[in-house]
Amino acid sequence: MVLQYRKKVGSKTGGIKLYSDLQNEMIHQNINIGRDKFYRFLRHYNLLIPKRKNYVTTTNSKHFFRKYRNLVKDHVPTRP
Repeated sequence: MVLQYRKKVGSKTGGIKLYSDLQNEMIHQNINIGRDKFYRFLRHYNLLIPKRKNYVTTTNSKHFFRKYRNLVKDHVPTRP
């Protein structure tokens, strides 16, 4: 049931949408399953979508805006 739905709708359909969309069909087929048990079922058969890795956004020094030179590069501080 889950695999058929994912083929029809999309392979990256998450657990929340799967549960809400398949709930009526499961009731029609007399399958009484809650959200947590449904997630355990998906996890057991490796049907959960893997989480995306967050990537680090760093400074883009190759942009085309004006770049200022470093004014304190050779500066020696005289006071605290």
